[in-house]
Amino acid sequence: MSSRKRESERKGNPPVNTGPSPFSDECANSAVEELNEPSRGSGSLQRCVMENDVDEEIFKLLDCMNEQIHLKLILERKMKECWMAMAKARESMGSLLNISVVNLDSTSTVDVEKGVNFILRQCDDDFSRKQMFKKFGLFTPIHLVTAQKHSIAAIKLVCNIASNQAQLVQDMAKYAEHDLKRL
Repeated sequence: MSSRKRESERKGNPPVNTGPSPFSDECANSAVEELNEPSRGSGSLQRCVMENDVDEEIFKLLDCMNEQIHLKLILERKMKECWMAMAKARESMGSLLNISVVNLDSTSTVDVEKGVNFILRQCDDDFSRKQMFKKFGLFTPIHLVTAQKHSIAAIKLVCNIASNQAQLVQDMAKYAEHDLKRL
């Protein structure tokens, strides 16, 4: 034992362990050992590389799940805002708001491409958008316009959520594939 270590221990400091940490990455340690000693087999290094690939797939899955949760929380907030705007419009318009959804044309559609892309396609015709509000009179209630903006944002979020969900399914399939290779 060196004199520095003894002095440090006399001052009340705990002894310092210079060996490998029990919390260290075994793969990293074994990879370094294998690089230093090429006479050993490369099976352990290959196993560590494969585990790193699996770890990368797991991180992708977790990121995708985190994004999914985040998008769903935003969707919930947008739907609440839309509902509140519709309630305010109903309150301000009273009995004039007896228009059914069936009477209104859809100005938004969703294109589904092969793969994981869901895209909101909106009607470029501004005339049809104005025609939709014409049923309410000359001045459109601001709460209805706000509700429409929130509902369009919610539809876009639903498209993003669907794309993210499809990506999540693909990533889970990749992880299952890696998991089967490990067995």
